[in-house]
Amino acid sequence: MSLKERYERRKKQILNDSSIIDANRKLFKKFFEWEEKKLRLILKRKYKINDLDEKSYKTLNIFIYYFYNINKWFKNKDWKKITKKEIKQVYEDLETGIIKKSNGEPYQDTASFYNKVFKSKPFQLAGKKDISKEVIEYIALADEEVKYIDFEDIKKIFIIIPQPLRYWLTYDTTENLGTILLLQKKNCTKQTNKENGEPEYIINLPRSKIKRSRTTRSILTNFKETTQLLDIALKDLKDEDYLFTTGLRQAEKDFKKAVLKTGIKCKPNGETPTPKDLISSSVCNLLWLGWNIDEIKARKGHKPSSTAIDKYANYQAISSSKPKVKIYQNNLDKIQQEMERVKHQEKLKDIRLENQKEEIEQNKNKLEEMEKMISMNSRNNFLEIIKNSKYKDSKEMKKMMLNIAEDIKKEVEVMAV
Repeated sequence: MSLKERYERRKKQILNDSSIIDANRKLFKKFFEWEEKKLRLILKRKYKINDLDEKSYKTLNIFIYYFYNINKWFKNKDWKKITKKEIKQVYEDLETGIIKKSNGEPYQDTASFYNKVFKSKPFQLAGKKDISKEVIEYIALADEEVKYIDFEDIKKIFIIIPQPLRYWLTYDTTENLGTILLLQKKNCTKQTNKENGEPEYIINLPRSKIKRSRTTRSILTNFKETTQLLDIALKDLKDEDYLFTTGLRQAEKDFKKAVLKTGIKCKPNGETPTPKDLISSSVCNLLWLGWNIDEIKARKGHKPSSTAIDKYANYQAISSSKPKVKIYQNNLDKIQQEMERVKHQEKLKDIRLENQKEEIEQNKNKLEEMEKMISMNSRNNFLEIIKNSKYKDSKEMKKMMLNIAEDIKKEVEVMAV
């Protein structure tokens, strides 16, 4: 199901939900009309796109999530009649963790609720934007400590979860689950690795399916499980068909059930894993396999200047301080793990070599162009100097020519650097 279809279905659902008072449903409807118009205008002016794209519908879907939650926090009261005291109480309860998610954990990204609803257009329509700005003076920053799930624990979750391909792709590509659910058959191309002869897939992530802050890219799969599951899933699909029919909410519920059934927790502090933790776990695994931060940024589609994943650099220190593996662990498991690590490192080496070859070829072409340009300019200058030369003595002329040749050589060297 596309994000457009999900949005239209969920919008109809919330606007016709009799458990929400009529005044708030009218406010939601007015906001959706305004937000859709705003997004269309931005897309047309900035990106030359005439209609809403998948990312726009993703944004609109998030607002439905915000509205359901905030309406619940204010006990279905008319937003236009909410008092400053009530806004302050909800704000304090969010910041102190009294208000919790369905999984019993406090909300981490409270800033999104404040910036996109309380201090933005929805509360402006209710006449409460200015009051919210007065009340919400500071925000407790989310903990930046890295959470991760060991690979062996991840496999235990995946083995009992329905449609495991959704989560293997999330872990393998380090891309958000929401984006993975939008993949179509045409975004997946099978090939054979030139170096090891093993099958793999290229996952193409076009601009229409990813965050606007990310770069479009193609990612090679790393795990044989991903390849095997893609073989099965793509077998009877047409190019335009979507890989998955479930939405993000259902995918999160399925993951939660599997996590509770296995009893697996995040490290180092024992939090309950969510699909987002698959990405942080994948980044940690890539670091363990020898990838550097810049290579991981490229895989995730971050710009080189991004600092979003720099916190993972500390994972190596965490990893190095782990207790030694228990003596009774099966030696065959250790050998298999090491083989997997070597295989990944070989693949990484191949990727790096290909990148280096491409960079060398680009630099070579640039150098040749520079040399032609410098050679032509220098020759013209040289002929002009000879023509107007006042030197009559052959020794002086020879000396002058050598000096010019040396200058040309230096120019080429400088340009090459």
